[in-house]
Amino acid sequence: MSNPLDTDAGSELFSNYEAELKLIQADLSQKLDQIPDLQGEPRKAAISQADRALEEAKELLDSMRLEKQSIPQASKVKVNQRFRNYESDIDAAKRQLTTLRDDRQALFGKRYRDDPTNNSAGDQQLEQRQQLLSGTDRLERSSGRLRESQRIALETEDIGRNTLADLGRQRETIEHTRGTLLESEGYTDRSNKTLRGMARRMATNKIITIAIITILVILIIAVILSSITVAVSAPPYDSACKHTERQVRRTKRDVISTPKLRHFLRTKAVGNPVGGEISHWTHSVIVHGQAAQAQHQKMPYDWTGGRAPLNGIAVEGRRQIKRGPKLRS
Repeated sequence: MSNPLDTDAGSELFSNYEAELKLIQADLSQKLDQIPDLQGEPRKAAISQADRALEEAKELLDSMRLEKQSIPQASKVKVNQRFRNYESDIDAAKRQLTTLRDDRQALFGKRYRDDPTNNSAGDQQLEQRQQLLSGTDRLERSSGRLRESQRIALETEDIGRNTLADLGRQRETIEHTRGTLLESEGYTDRSNKTLRGMARRMATNKIITIAIITILVILIIAVILSSITVAVSAPPYDSACKHTERQVRRTKRDVISTPKLRHFLRTKAVGNPVGGEISHWTHSVIVHGQAAQAQHQKMPYDWTGGRAPLNGIAVEGRRQIKRGPKLRS
């Protein structure tokens, strides 16, 4: 008989077919062993049962032949070997059943031998009966194979239809995913452009901020240095006023009173740059005083500061300026 069932090789469906075939083979072998001991109708019934078992075995072999095509290549060698063993066993059972069916004496008993004159007629009837039985068996087997083929075709059609539906759904999913990816890529490009623009603006703002801070720091330092320089080099205001008053009083002419001198220093000379020579203030006071005296005496005077004097008063004023001391810074 066949080799033991190897569950490690082949598909699960092939293994199921194989197990079912083993059961049918066992039943067929049992019937074939019982047929030689039977006569007449029991023998015919046993032969019919054996035929049906043989047909079932052939159908299982056909199903196994289709199923083994989907078995992986690594396991196909063992599966093919087992399948050939099953085919050999079924063919041997078929030959044995054919031999038992051809035993006409066992099939119809000894009634034909009791009347030797009817041998030819009985042989003819027996031949016709055998032909009818064989034709019926062939039709049944053909019908069974057609039904099985139709069933397999319907199953294959259902599988193909389901496969096409799955492929259609997968295609829709892939197209949707592709559209989503393209849209995401567009969003990513726009985001990159926006980020680059923001980075450029941040860098520009940073540079401008640094430049403004640098300029402000430089201006603050310049103002501080200028204030320190002026504070160090400028003479006190009260000291300048007193020195100017002394210079005016030293002149031989009382050209201006002390209150007027102080008023002049507050209104006229206060705008002069602090830290210059005090002789310039003295010159201004004397010139304005001489101008006032000249106006009182109805005398002409040059208001350019005494650079081109019209009388001796301005000259005396310049000499007074030359004689006047300077404040040291």
